[in-house]
Amino acid sequence: LTCDVGSKIVTGSTIPSPLVMSAQGVCWRHEGDRLAPLERGWAFTMRETVCLGTDRDVRGLLDRGALHAENLARDLGLEAELCVASDPFFAPTSRGRAALQRIKGLKHELVVRFPDGGALAIASFNDHERFFGEAFDIMLEGGGHASSGCVAYGIERWLLAVLAAFTLASAGAT
Repeated sequence: LTCDVGSKIVTGSTIPSPLVMSAQGVCWRHEGDRLAPLERGWAFTMRETVCLGTDRDVRGLLDRGALHAENLARDLGLEAELCVASDPFFAPTSRGRAALQRIKGLKHELVVRFPDGGALAIASFNDHERFFGEAFDIMLEGGGHASSGCVAYGIERWLLAVLAAFTLASAGAT
């Protein structure tokens, strides 16, 4: 289930607020020469929770999701921070969309810092505003198009972050 698939399920519907859906599956994304095993694959496992509802419903999901992810990372001993981000799949002709996404703070990522200075986003928190609500004609019971947002966890990325943290911790302990 991805944001667009979740929206397609309720195309042309009037929904209660909020409507929350969650699934885990394989996501396919080709980003040219940016392929890096576990870090940035063309196929990767993603756990995603999608919220359709009012702006407040979506903001609540994103805030709770970010807090949960930050707490989980801390409990696992990972050094991570929440950062403003933009989607890497915007084509060069859509740079304005990526810039607007950053300016409006619509996408945040939980980024793990590695001792070698490397960084890796392991979760993302995306506010789509009313994009999918308008594109798929999803209405709220109280009137108006639904807002949407999603929280996504890159499973292989979390695995890499934990393995790196514990491998380094074990190497330092011996």
